[in-house]
Amino acid sequence: MKRYIYLAGGFGNNLFQICYGLHLERKGYQVIYKTFLLRKNVFTKILGWSIHSDEMIESLLIERDCDSNINLTDLFFLASSMMFKKIFKSSRYEIDDKTIKNKRYFGYCVKGEHLSDAIFSELRAQLISLNIEHAREHHNDCCCLHLRRGDFTDNHRLSVDYYLDAVEKIDGLKDINLVTDDPTIFDLIKERFDIKLNISQQSSMKGDFFELFNSKTVIMSNSTFCYWAVVLGNADFVVSPNRISTTVPWLFHLNKKFESIDCLFESENK
Repeated sequence: MKRYIYLAGGFGNNLFQICYGLHLERKGYQVIYKTFLLRKNVFTKILGWSIHSDEMIESLLIERDCDSNINLTDLFFLASSMMFKKIFKSSRYEIDDKTIKNKRYFGYCVKGEHLSDAIFSELRAQLISLNIEHAREHHNDCCCLHLRRGDFTDNHRLSVDYYLDAVEKIDGLKDINLVTDDPTIFDLIKERFDIKLNISQQSSMKGDFFELFNSKTVIMSNSTFCYWAVVLGNADFVVSPNRISTTVPWLFHLNKKFESIDCLFESENK
């Protein structure tokens, strides 16, 4: 029995989709990953997607059955899926028994029984084996704070107050490593707290991922990149926002001790 999963989006999206594939494999299905939406082509250009090479996903896919070709069946399926989402305003977030009966899948799959400790352990082992030089680095006893701004819109960009409130939630905090694409928060934390603060010197996405992965305490952003570093990594306590955008509550499964706190987004501060 074959099942086709259309990989789309960035690193975090792809790991959710691969987890669904691992879940299907455990149920006896042959999983084929359709990968043409991960590459720059006429289709991704029409959709207006930004495509970036991701070496960690590429290394995971080497061990899997992939198909980079596109045919009329693929075009019809994707067109109908996107039309369904637009008409019915479907988020395609959740996997259920009905979804598994479908031969083809295109969506986010961020909720469902495919997100289990068993699947997390399997994915963690594969990521470590493919990135052993990073995964075996010294574990960080200090707190790691991930601040994502980048290509987020104001409705997804967490306000600085969320991070300052999160720092206050952690008793006895002495050291913080910042993993961020916007180091302007550095001075704000220094002004408010008597804490040793470092900006991560990692020079790659892989380095940033394993900086978070190896940390015992993490102040999370609302990005799926950070989410996967936490659920697969060594953290034993995390602080997370209670929403992932102005309209969507936090819906990701967390397998660690955590505290969710109220947050605002930049658009709500205006």
